[in-house]
Amino acid sequence: MATVASIVTRERDLSYVYPTHKTKYVDQVHLFVVVHLSDGTSKTVEYGDFDDDGVGTIRVIEGAETIHAMIEAHEFETENGYPWLEFKKWIINLSGYEKTPVSPTHSSKTFNDALLQHLNQHCKRPALINAVAANAKLELKNPDQNAIAIFNSVKHNVIEKVHQLHESDAVHHTHIFDKQQNIDAYKLILYGVREVDYGFIYFGKIYIGHSNYIHVRAHKYHDASLPIEFHSIRVTRDSAIWSDSAELVFFDA
Repeated sequence: MATVASIVTRERDLSYVYPTHKTKYVDQVHLFVVVHLSDGTSKTVEYGDFDDDGVGTIRVIEGAETIHAMIEAHEFETENGYPWLEFKKWIINLSGYEKTPVSPTHSSKTFNDALLQHLNQHCKRPALINAVAANAKLELKNPDQNAIAIFNSVKHNVIEKVHQLHESDAVHHTHIFDKQQNIDAYKLILYGVREVDYGFIYFGKIYIGHSNYIHVRAHKYHDASLPIEFHSIRVTRDSAIWSDSAELVFFDA
């Protein structure tokens, strides 16, 4: 029996969901989740007033809608884990959202929060994941001239990497970067730094247009004769495009 392996929070612009009534709703964006299961399949789960009658309903769709910005992901142990059919039953019958009025306190965001809270009560997170998460926190800062110069110096490397991700999507039919075809802006929004033996590791949240962001890692060496080095863009199984609300954290890959 398939169990819950992870839950990924994503967002799409309200115009995709409510094209004629965007200002009517309490959410600035429409949130939904992708649930990955232990058998390799996935489900898209969302709550909203899809019929524009003030009453919210729950949708459970086969497969993962991955072309929208990612916010965060939570992984769970799958051996003797939480069965998907039990979780689905709770979502539809017991979460308190099916066929209920949409309001500021009863929205796609509170629905997602309720799902995650329920999973945290019924699933176990791997000890290694918890340790990594604790170590991933960064002290985030607003851009200064030094940080701006560092990320500007690797801009061409970032653009080249984005092109590679697009090509990989096309060849392998993946969707980690197909939400946005081009970088229409390049602006550092936040950054964090870790000092290591050889120098400093810089992590930056870069705005690339259309309410989308990428997370970039670069290295500055103690030896000033060495150039700033581009390391990577944060890429996961699900995305390389991030929401503004997605936390900038330490990453290796």
